Amino acid sequence: MDILKIIVEARNILSKWSTVEIPACSQIIPEGWMHPDIFSRFFGDDEGNLFTIQPAFESPCSQGKGEKAGYFLIWFKKPFSNTWISRIAEFVGSLFSLNETAVQSCFEMMGRNSRQTILSENGCAWDTLWKGCRIGEIRFFSGILGEKLSTCSGAAIFDLEVISNIILGNVNFDTSFWAPGIQTKDLAVLKYRSFYDGSVDESPLRSAQAQWERIRESVENGIARKRWHEAFGSGLEGISLVSEISLQGAQMDAFRQTCEIACRGFFKKLFPILPKTAIVPGQAGKPPKEGVLR
Repeated sequence: MDILKIIVEARNILSKWSTVEIPACSQIIPEGWMHPDIFSRFFGDDEGNLFTIQPAFESPCSQGKGEKAGYFLIWFKKPFSNTWISRIAEFVGSLFSLNETAVQSCFEMMGRNSRQTILSENGCAWDTLWKGCRIGEIRFFSGILGEKLSTCSGAAIFDLEVISNIILGNVNFDTSFWAPGIQTKDLAVLKYRSFYDGSVDESPLRSAQAQWERIRESVENGIARKRWHEAFGSGLEGISLVSEISLQGAQMDAFRQTCEIACRGFFKKLFPILPKTAIVPGQAGKPPKEGVLR
């Protein structure tokens, strides 16, 4: 099954469960849960049951980013609950068109140390596996950048390329198809754009410094104008830049550390101007509280 068909099937399943789809972020983001309308929801007062299909660089199924981004399904749930975990297993089984009994033998969750980012998130994580192959992860969030969340939230992130390859029987994962005849490696929108073009007239460090200065000015202008979404988008560019700089070796460690500290400062300045009201209109009243995993 190609990725486009998986997306259609996922939308059908989640819409029946009253899960609201939000638009993808217009830029390729570092990680799926960093979608601006999900991030702001962490700090809002309302509960949430949202999903989106989002291009991102980092995959829970591999280490680091390669030459292109990938497509991910991100399912955000607030509050985090046992019931939602059961739903995730049911959702994955539906994608693979298997009944509940078969799902129990194929789907599993494996606890692991939470992989922290620049945003220093607190919580825990599970890898999600299908027949022993990692297809994504579930993240539990209790705090971000030292800010304790009033309500713990969860994000299930699925690598759609991996799921597609498993269904198609492509065990080597050497390619994946967006639609018949269209490979994801050929999609221009997923191509990674490096901060350094290999120019002999400019060193990687000078190129990164120029890129960083543009990002810094954009973030500070957004914060000064209280346009959190503009500042947030530029802040995500900063995280991606730091991630790429970290691959350049020890010669850029000092600059990377400077950028990391500044990035954390950017996002801390965003907290006071984040929207506190619902992003998506909800139903009147609140449902009974579900048991939270301890």
